[in-house]
Amino acid sequence: LRCIAGIIESEHGAVLYGGRPLNALSVRARAHHLAFVEQMQQTSTDMCVSDVVSLGRIPYRRRFGALTNVDRAIVAAALQTMDLAALADRSWRNMSGGEQQRTNIARALAQRAKVLLLDEPTNHLDIRHQLDVLKLVRDLPQAKIVCLHDLGLAARYCDRLAVMKNGKLVEIGKPETILTPDLFRKVFEI
Repeated sequence: LRCIAGIIESEHGAVLYGGRPLNALSVRARAHHLAFVEQMQQTSTDMCVSDVVSLGRIPYRRRFGALTNVDRAIVAAALQTMDLAALADRSWRNMSGGEQQRTNIARALAQRAKVLLLDEPTNHLDIRHQLDVLKLVRDLPQAKIVCLHDLGLAARYCDRLAVMKNGKLVEIGKPETILTPDLFRKVFEI
């Protein structure tokens, strides 16, 4: 995911987006196309939830430009979608891990990118919010690439799975096709 997001360079080959090398896109253009939510983002900055979500609008603002009314509406919609509207003025640092993760996903939604890259988006979430977040993500119109270790959730919410072992691709396909006893033996040694 970090290679696709352009955070690290590929050791071999290139990441193509729309048939072109991803590194050919400017940082701003990349941010219009890709939104990356890390497994858990930490900050020492004391920001309120709505300010964290508004960071998703940076690729659309002029340098040092203020949020427009359209930006504020997009931020409000992202907060509402992630069930955070009531917490908009709360300090991000004082939230639970699950609330922080929902805030990070709301930031990505506010970014309005064409592709969402989500690394363990259900990390630190209770079961209700795990199911809610994955249903929401599945139903979004953007393309999604999601890293999940919970095979049950992956099978339920993903159209295609890429199963890896030791950093190498082992199998790719529909969950009902590739999640077999042979794969569990080969990859998970069970």
